[in-house]
Amino acid sequence: MPANDNSLELAFYGLLNKTRFGPFPKKVVKVSSESDFKEEGVPRFENFRGAPGEVVYDLRDFKGIVSWDDTTVTVRAGTTWEEVISQFPDVASYSVAEFSVGGSLYFGDPIFGLNEFRSLKSALAEVTYFKDGSVKTGQYEDGGIPLFIRIKREKTKLIWKELITRNFKDIISLSDAILTAHVAPFRSLEVWKTGDTFRVIAVYTPIRESLVGAVLSALTGWTETRPTGPESLKGLGWPLYWYFGITQLNEFPSLERILADPDVAAVLRLERTRMWVSLFSFKPLKLPPSLALTPYSDAPETEAFTTGCVLCGKCVSVCPHAELKRSFAYSPMGFFALYSASGLDVSDVATCEFCGICENVCPVKLPILSYYSTKAKFREPQGPLQEEGMIKDVVLVVTADTKDLLKDEIEGTLVYLGVKGEGASLYVIPSTLASLVKSGSLPPDVKTKLDAAKRIYTLTPELDKVLRKSFDESKVALVHQLILGELIANKPSLKVHYPCYLRSDKGACSYAFYDLATGSKTEAKLDYEVTLCSLASVKTGVPSALTLYMKERLLKDALVKLKSEVENLYTELLTETYVEDLDWYAGISEEAREWVKVGAMLQAIKDKSNDELEKVEEYFELVEKQGETTKILHKAMDTKLKRTR
Repeated sequence: MPANDNSLELAFYGLLNKTRFGPFPKKVVKVSSESDFKEEGVPRFENFRGAPGEVVYDLRDFKGIVSWDDTTVTVRAGTTWEEVISQFPDVASYSVAEFSVGGSLYFGDPIFGLNEFRSLKSALAEVTYFKDGSVKTGQYEDGGIPLFIRIKREKTKLIWKELITRNFKDIISLSDAILTAHVAPFRSLEVWKTGDTFRVIAVYTPIRESLVGAVLSALTGWTETRPTGPESLKGLGWPLYWYFGITQLNEFPSLERILADPDVAAVLRLERTRMWVSLFSFKPLKLPPSLALTPYSDAPETEAFTTGCVLCGKCVSVCPHAELKRSFAYSPMGFFALYSASGLDVSDVATCEFCGICENVCPVKLPILSYYSTKAKFREPQGPLQEEGMIKDVVLVVTADTKDLLKDEIEGTLVYLGVKGEGASLYVIPSTLASLVKSGSLPPDVKTKLDAAKRIYTLTPELDKVLRKSFDESKVALVHQLILGELIANKPSLKVHYPCYLRSDKGACSYAFYDLATGSKTEAKLDYEVTLCSLASVKTGVPSALTLYMKERLLKDALVKLKSEVENLYTELLTETYVEDLDWYAGISEEAREWVKVGAMLQAIKDKSNDELEKVEEYFELVEKQGETTKILHKAMDTKLKRTR
C-alpha cells in the first residue's frame, strides 16, 4: 500500500505493543491542554503501547512537572516515572522508569514503592481526567483519560533492609513465610532480579519491627541498606519483550524456570496472598498459565514484528529525516513499527540521509542502516558513469556525480595540498555517492586501485565514512576537518556547522546529500560561519572550511604584498630622499627626526586608499606589535586622515 505522512502516522497508532497490531484510528489529536478533549477516544502516552480506538489522544509530549509541595507532586500525564523520580525520589508510588505516569494509571501498571501494596488508582493519587464528555478531578475512574496526576510523597521514618541471594529456594521460603504470617506488615516488599542474582528489599515502619521479624526470620543474611527505591528501575534498560501480570503467591514455584534464565530481568511485588510479576526479556517467553497478564503486555511466545526495535523513541529526536518531514513516522522508530505489520510501503522512510545518528542513540544498538539499505530507493544515474584520473601516493577522491558540482572545491583542495607539500592526484570513482553510502562499501576494483595510495583525501563526510570502512582510518582524511584546526586557532569563537555524518546528536542539517540522492529540492538555511561539508557549502552558501581557509590565505598574501610595498618604499625614501634631513637632526632633536620619518611614510602611503591602509595597519600590528615602523605608520595615517577631512 502506498504511504503518505498521514497514513504512516495513523498506522503507527494502530500499534498496540511490539507483538500486537490493531486497526488504524480515523483521527489523532495532539494534546497540549485539557481544552483539546472534545469527544470520546483512547489515549497514547508512550511509543511502545496503546489502545485501539477511532479517535486517539496523543499525550506523549504532554509531560513535565506542574507543581509540588512537601507532601505531593503534580505531573502531566505523559511524564515518565524516570522524570518524576529524578527530581522527587521520595514519591510513594512509581513504576518502570520508561513508563509514563498517565499510562501506569490508565493501563493499571504494577506499582512499586512505599504504598502499602495499594494501586495508583486508590487514594494515593488525585487525578484530573477526561470521561463522558467532561474533565473531572478526584479519585480516578477506569476508562478516563488522565491529564494531571497528583502523587503522594513519603515523609514517614522507615527501615530498609535487603537480602542478596542466588538461590531461588530462598525466595520460595520467603513467600511461604508471608503466606503463614496472616499479616502484611510491610510498606513495601519487592524482589529485583538481574542476571542470576535476586535482591530482596523490605521496607517497614519501626513500630512493625516485631511483626516483620517473624517473616524475615525465614532467611538469614539481611542487612540494613540506604533507601534506593525508584533508582533500581533505571537498571532494567529497554528489553524487547515486557510481560506484566498477577498470580497467587503460592504459585511462586511456577516461575522458577523463567527466573533461572540469566537473560530475563524481573521485578516482583509480594503481597499478602498474591504477587505482581514484571518480566523483561530480549526473547519471547513461555509463561505459566497461572500468570494473568494485563491486556497491554506483549503476547507470550510471539515474536515481535518490530525486529529488535524497542520503540523507545530516542532516535526520533535526533533524526534529520523526521525533522525534514515533520513527522515521527519518518524516523527509524516509525520504520520498525510499521514495515513488518502494517502492509504500508515504507521505502520513503528508509530513503533518508543515512547519517547513522540513530544508531548512536539506539539503546539496543540495532544496525538500522542495514535494514534501511534493503528498502531505500535512491535515484538512478542518467547514463554510464566515467572513471577518471590516476592514483598517486596522495589522492583526492570524489564520485562521478559530485565531480562537476564540487569543481571549485576540488581545484581549491589540490592547490591547498600542493601548498602543504602534498602533490595530490584526482581520482573519480565511477559510482554515485548515494550508491556507495547505501552499500556502505567501495566496489572491489576501486578498493584494489586505492590500496596503492598512501594517503586518501575527500570532500564530503558521506564518502569519508565509506572510505574509513574500507581502509585504515589513519590513511583517510576529510580535508575540512584538517583545516578546521587552523581556522579555530585564529578564531576560537568560529561558528562551525558539523554535518550529520560528523555528529552524534541533534543538530542542523543541510539535506544536501538527500537532495543529491533523491532529486529533491529541500530548503535549508544554516546560520554558521563555516561548514565541514562541500555539498552543504554549495547548497547553502556557507563557506566550507577549505573555502574560508583559501580566502583568508589569499587575503593574507595580499596584505603581505601591501605591507611589503609600503615598507620597501618607506625604506627607500629614508635612505635616499630623506637621508640628509635625518643626518642633520641627528643628536639635535629626536622628535624632529621622527617627523622626518613620518614625512617619508606619508610619501609611501599617499596612493593607498583608507581601506588598504586600515588592513596594512592591522597587519603591521600583528607582525611587528609596537615596533618603530608601526609607530611611524600610525602617525602618518593620523596626519593623512586629518588632511583629507
